Amino acid sequence: MKKLILTLSIVMLATFVFGQVVTPPDSTKKEFKNALVIDATGLIQQFFHLNDNSYFYNPYILRYKRFFKSNALRINVGGGYYSHDDKNTDTTGIKYSRCSFSFAVGFEHYVYLSKRWNLYYGADAVFSGSREFSHMYYEPTATNDHLAIVYGYGVSPLLGVQFRINSRLSIATETSCDFEIVNRINKQTSDPASPYDQETKSMGFETHFHAPTSIQFRIQL
Repeated sequence: MKKLILTLSIVMLATFVFGQVVTPPDSTKKEFKNALVIDATGLIQQFFHLNDNSYFYNPYILRYKRFFKSNALRINVGGGYYSHDDKNTDTTGIKYSRCSFSFAVGFEHYVYLSKRWNLYYGADAVFSGSREFSHMYYEPTATNDHLAIVYGYGVSPLLGVQFRINSRLSIATETSCDFEIVNRINKQTSDPASPYDQETKSMGFETHFHAPTSIQFRIQL
């Protein structure tokens, strides 16, 4: 799976190098002004029956684009929720939950290499956050809680390439790098109280590189 997706992505990103003439969009055909984008990597994995353990991180579940001339405004949203309750005995165990969100709004500019191939570049303003909570209980009167909150904001330059299947359908892949200011809050409390109970806060600068390892499926509207 990893080799297949990497190969497809590299081929798509490398193709623009061979574009000799920048070709404007065909104005004689109807141009659709909106597009919905979903990550098709999982679909490709199932189609080719590839069941390996490769993990391609994509923070956004759904993307929306609004086109005007050779440019587009973009909105990306993503998130998730997970929880479990593990009981060791009737009086001991742990409850755990995690929720996260990702949001980005930005701008992209298109270079039309041919009727099928487009190169685009731009930048997003990115926002993200997560909350993790664990509750451990050892007996009816003894508990330990841990809360971790992380949220950040910043900018993310991007570069991508798109292949148009027809006027409505296309596939694309892109690479980006997030530059974020990240805040972290950790809080631990126990009952009965413990000398290890504490709350810490920190702020720092982080970068996250997103390789072109996912295939995006676009539907023009």
